[in-house]
Amino acid sequence: MKFRDLYISREFWFVVGIELESQRYYIQISVPSGHADYDHYYEIEKSEFEKVHTDVEYLNQLAKKCKDNKNESRRMK
Repeated sequence: MKFRDLYISREFWFVVGIELESQRYYIQISVPSGHADYDHYYEIEKSEFEKVHTDVEYLNQLAKKCKDNKNESRRMK
């Protein structure tokens, strides 16, 4: 998979972008694991991606759900 970050929220610690091969949108969060942080990618709809321009708080809440393991069905593997 090849990820292209299109928006980085330094305030809320998430990234959104597009996976180039499949053209799927994603939200990326970092997950700490003792010695290192790992990036996890979750598929989002185009309409969710577009909230970057109108409702960043929505994406922040979505990122929090991902961190709380409430969106595992969306996880890109």
